[in-house]
Amino acid sequence: VKTIDEYYTQEVKNVYNRVFAAMKQDSKRKFVAVEMAFVSRYWYEANESLKQDILNFIQNGQLEILNGGWVMNDEAAAYYEDIVDQMTIGHRFSKETFNYVPKAGWQIDPFGHSNSQALLYSQMGMDSWFIERMDYEDFETRKRNKALDIVMKSQEKTKFPMFTHLNIYKYGMDPARLLVDRIRK
Repeated sequence: VKTIDEYYTQEVKNVYNRVFAAMKQDSKRKFVAVEMAFVSRYWYEANESLKQDILNFIQNGQLEILNGGWVMNDEAAAYYEDIVDQMTIGHRFSKETFNYVPKAGWQIDPFGHSNSQALLYSQMGMDSWFIERMDYEDFETRKRNKALDIVMKSQEKTKFPMFTHLNIYKYGMDPARLLVDRIRK
């Protein structure tokens, strides 16, 4: 188990360094950032040249911010005020620093998902949601029936529908896309 500082310095910072260098060399490369706690720390440590590169990546669509919360909150036991507070802190950083407001949710770590999270995302201006973990039997049935795209509805039923996609690759990327990246080199 690592502390957040250890995880940032040993993992996240290295990923950002490598990805941003690759994006600078090839404008077709894209990356998604999710948790503003890590993005903000990287931003405040960056020199002016790197900050300009990051702003350019956002402006030209190479870097997209999904979710945009300070962290990726749990859904099962989180109190709604805590979700709103951490999303507000993250969105404020994103808006003030990059003039960017996320339009899609990203929840790949929580165990289970709720229509309450979809409702909150919708009220925050998001129009879609990418999720990961779910019951394996439900997932296999949806995969077999080609039903990984759903519309999550709030308790109000007709208000705030959220287009939701279930990740088929389980913490990974489409292997064919990785092969394409290798062939391009």
